[in-house]
Parts: sequence; structure tokens; C-alpha cells
Amino acid sequence: MSDAEQNRSLDRGLTVLECLSRFGPRTLSEVARDADLPITTTRRLLTTLVERNFVRRSMADGRYRVNIMSRTALVDALSLEDQRFVDQLMVRLAALTRRIKWPCDLHVMDDLCMRFVDTTRPLSPHFMVPGVVDRRFNVFGAASGQACLALCPPSMVEHLIERTRGDAVFGLERFNMTKARLYDEIEATRARGYGKRLYPYLGETVAADNLSAVAVAVRSPNGTLFGIPLVFTGGLMSPEAFAETHVEALRQAALG
Repeated sequence: MSDAEQNRSLDRGLTVLECLSRFGPRTLSEVARDADLPITTTRRLLTTLVERNFVRRSMADGRYRVNIMSRTALVDALSLEDQRFVDQLMVRLAALTRRIKWPCDLHVMDDLCMRFVDTTRPLSPHFMVPGVVDRRFNVFGAASGQACLALCPPSMVEHLIERTRGDAVFGLERFNMTKARLYDEIEATRARGYGKRLYPYLGETVAADNLSAVAVAVRSPNGTLFGIPLVFTGGLMSPEAFAETHVEALRQAALG
């Protein structure tokens, strides 16, 4: 390839990155439209960017997202190290879903809440409401949040309680719960080895989705806390019965 061709390819790759940073998650056709490039060229560029860890394609919705922050970025991005960790983790979670049929979500503890990163729901034969990347969840109510809180020191838990005080969506007041009862719940989570939704938390989607979850937490080498809910149909069995069958396999997939 000549120098001119290399420069042209580099310029097109940077244009793709700029489009993803400026406009957020995009499908292949949307990236091609935004960058004013042919579909075949855009696919080749995105394949290279994914292989080099500058971009990742989410299993949740098939959209491409930047792994790096730029001055034009409007989306929350994990560090490059954490993105690599997520890519490796999702391979194991996908294998688990193919084996046991139930899907796994992946959440990250993001400041004062849990944030949806990806999911293996498209691989499950069970119909479920699609997961929404970047959706925020109450850290005290979500199964993933309970699992992460069990790994946090008391000072971190206190920080979360104080920073969300009075917040009707992300605060502890949402559950009319005292601090003492929250600590009891965290101790119970540590004792049983997995998190479950705090009653009566139904998530941040439609109340009629009839889903439940048990979750484990894991730290990336970078120290970031991730919660991994294993999602199932709520009326099928209790979280305790579901965990007895599947939580050890979930823990093994999480830890690799």
C-alpha cells in the first residue's frame, strides 16, 4: 500500500472514530451514513478498530461504541483496560448462556448507581425485554448492586448513602429503608454469596417484565467493580432455588 493509500485509510478510520464519539452508539449502516463512506469500507474499518480495541460491538444491541474518550465524546466510556476486561468476560458469559440457556447482564458500578454495559439476552431462547445499554439502576435495589456493595468497605457504602440522600430514584429512601437494615442486607448477601433484588425493587424497565435475577460481583484488574446478574423468569422459581442450581456456574464464568 502506498503512502497516499495509507494516509487515506488512516483518515477514514479517524473519521469513523469521530462519528462514534460525536453521535454515540451506531449500527454499521448508521456509521457509514455519518462518515459518508461505503458500507464495505465502513465494515472493514470497524473490523480493524474492534480488533485493535478502539471500538467494541455490544452484544446487547449490535451497535458499535468507542472504547476511548475524545474531546468530542458525548457518551460514558470505560477505560481501555476495563473494555478489554469486558470483552474477555463477555466471551465467558456468552458460553454460560449457551450452556444453561438463561442470559447474563453486565453492569458496572458507576459513581452513585449501576450502569448497564452489555448482555447475552440475544443468545437466550427465553423471551425477555431487551437490555438497554447505559441504563442506570439503583445500586441499593439491583441484584448487581447488592453483589457489588458486599465487596465494598463501609466507608464506600456510607459515601453512597450520603451522596444519594433524598434522591427518589437512586437513593435509599426509595425503599423506605434504614441504614441499619441496608447493612443487614449486605451482610446477608455476603453470607449467601450472591446478590438478589431488594424487595420491592422491580428494576428501571416496565414493572410487568416479570424478571428476576441473582448476581455476583467481580473486580477488573483496574479495580473497577462489575455486577453480573443472571436473569430468569420471576414466576418460575424463587431466587434462592435458581441460585442453588446456577450461581456456582455464574461465579466460575465471572472469575474465569
